[in-house]
Amino acid sequence: ECGVIFIGKANQHELGTGVTGNNPHYGVVRNPHNTNHYTGGSSSGSAALVACGLCPAALGTDGGGSVRIPSALCGVVGLKTTHGRTSSKGVLELAWTVEVVTPVAASVEDVMLVYAAILGSFPSDVAVSNPMPPCIPLLKDSCGDNFEYVLGSLRLGKYTEWFNDV
Repeated sequence: ECGVIFIGKANQHELGTGVTGNNPHYGVVRNPHNTNHYTGGSSSGSAALVACGLCPAALGTDGGGSVRIPSALCGVVGLKTTHGRTSSKGVLELAWTVEVVTPVAASVEDVMLVYAAILGSFPSDVAVSNPMPPCIPLLKDSCGDNFEYVLGSLRLGKYTEWFNDV
C-alpha cells in the first residue's frame, strides 16, 4: 500500500545473535566506510546497505542493539520501536519478549516515514499492543515556500554521570 519496492535480503550475523555481523555461511558484512572494520550487530547488512546509498531505508530486528549498533558504526539512523507496535510477521523471533522489527535509514526524517508506514500489529503476532497513534512531528512548517525543519529546533540532553562513570 505504501509503494515500497523490496530490493533483496541483507546479510546478518547468524541467527541474529551477535555483535560483529560475521556469518560463517555468507561472509562478514564489511563497514562501507572502512572495509577492515565490522558493521556490528545482527542487522549489519541493513545498515551497510543504507550507508552505501544502495537504498534509502531498510528493515532489521532489534532486541539488544542489533539495529542500533550497526547504525551507529555505519553512520546511519536506527530506531528501536516500542515492543508490539510493529508486526513481527515473517520473522523468526528468537527473543520474542524484546525483539522488534524496526527501521534503518539515512536520516531521522526517513526513519520516521518508514516507522509510520510499518506501524501496526496483527492478531497472529506473538506480542500485540494497541497503543495510541504515534505523535510524529511535522518535518516542515506549512507557511508556503518557507520550509523550516522542525528537527533543528529540538534539544537533546545527556545525563553525564551515566556516560562518564567508566
